[in-house]
Amino acid sequence: MEEQEAVARVHEWLRTRPDGDRLRIRAEFTARRPDGWRFTVNAAGYLDGTDVGSGLIPSPVLFVPDDGGEVTLDQAAMASPPAEDEWRPDVDPEFDEKVFPDLPVRAIRGWTRSTGEYRANEQYTPGPVWRGFPVPATDAAKLLTYLAVGWISRPEFATALLDCEVLVPLTDGEPLVRPVPGTGDREVIAYSSSALVPGRYPRRWRVPVRELPTSTGLTLDPGTGLVRSLTAAELGTTGERGPRVEEPAPEAGPAVADALPALVEEFGVEPPDLLERHLRYAVNHARDHHFELTPEECVRYLRGFAWQHRNGVRRRAGQAPEWPADLGAHGLIAHVGEDAQPRPVPWTFGKFSAFGTPAGRFAWHRIVGAYAGFAIGDALGGGADPAGPLPLGGLTRHLLFHTDIVLRGLPPVPTGEVPATLPEPDPVGWLAVATRHAGPP
Repeated sequence: MEEQEAVARVHEWLRTRPDGDRLRIRAEFTARRPDGWRFTVNAAGYLDGTDVGSGLIPSPVLFVPDDGGEVTLDQAAMASPPAEDEWRPDVDPEFDEKVFPDLPVRAIRGWTRSTGEYRANEQYTPGPVWRGFPVPATDAAKLLTYLAVGWISRPEFATALLDCEVLVPLTDGEPLVRPVPGTGDREVIAYSSSALVPGRYPRRWRVPVRELPTSTGLTLDPGTGLVRSLTAAELGTTGERGPRVEEPAPEAGPAVADALPALVEEFGVEPPDLLERHLRYAVNHARDHHFELTPEECVRYLRGFAWQHRNGVRRRAGQAPEWPADLGAHGLIAHVGEDAQPRPVPWTFGKFSAFGTPAGRFAWHRIVGAYAGFAIGDALGGGADPAGPLPLGGLTRHLLFHTDIVLRGLPPVPTGEVPATLPEPDPVGWLAVATRHAGPP
């Protein structure tokens, strides 16, 4: 049962009870159980602070079973608060009980008591995002990260995944299915979120995993670092066929399709399919890095590119370029060309690299990134080894001094030769003063 349907049943149940119309669901306590949904309710005045005396203690907890049975009070969940000497779990904030109802011991940081005592959990594993995994956008993506850090087992992952929606690419209107090498079996290719679907599949199914065919396995998120394959036996799907929801990718929806011919006509773009081909190239470039453009971003980027294309034509014809006064409203950001004249470029929204930009123009970003990455690694390493020979930041200081020495020692005009000797560190220079508290130079 979907959450919205369960919520509707709770509202209907409350309407049949005395004063039930003044009760509201506390969404932050909604939980998915293996066989249904659990909702905590309380008085609206108590929840919004207008009538704190109207609160119900303990808060009523309603259980809505998946099989369509009667809505009931969950007496066990309404039990009195834990005794003073009872330990309560300190759960990692990345764990989502709605996605996986059974609390894994590895997701518990420790236990506390009302007396203030704290007991650390030696089996605790930090959450996936804290450890550098991508931020999950869907329930299926969360389960993939939980499995990756060892919070849940493979069988638990397979069972919980059945209730999650995935996106199955369509080719010629049929789901993407491929044979499993060496087995004779077949598997469905699916993705946990829309941004991960490659650009060559403009249409896809949005379908719960349990509704996949019973005779096929599943490979989820191929081409990513979290790809997982499950056999048909592991999934144990029922093959129940609900309504198939076919949807276009954001860049293939009606908003973009309607905007394309209008922009071609407005800017006189030749050939007429240039904008469509360029958008496809931009979208694929973004999706290669697991970003997707919204329909609004697609239209703004196309408008910016149309301006750039029009002025390129004018420039080749010996005419001065013309740019709109409000660059942002036309999908452009301010750049300056080699002739020191304005040469705006389409905004990429930080989701893919601008096309036609000389590789060396922004190379300094890479250098700065390398130094910043070194400093971060130095800080993390220093924290991991407090007994090391250098104080915190010492290695970064070494790197900066070496860089400074090389820059001061090279001739002002590059000759391709490195001098036989380089200068010593400047004891009163800016670098020494700025880093005097971080180890030897």
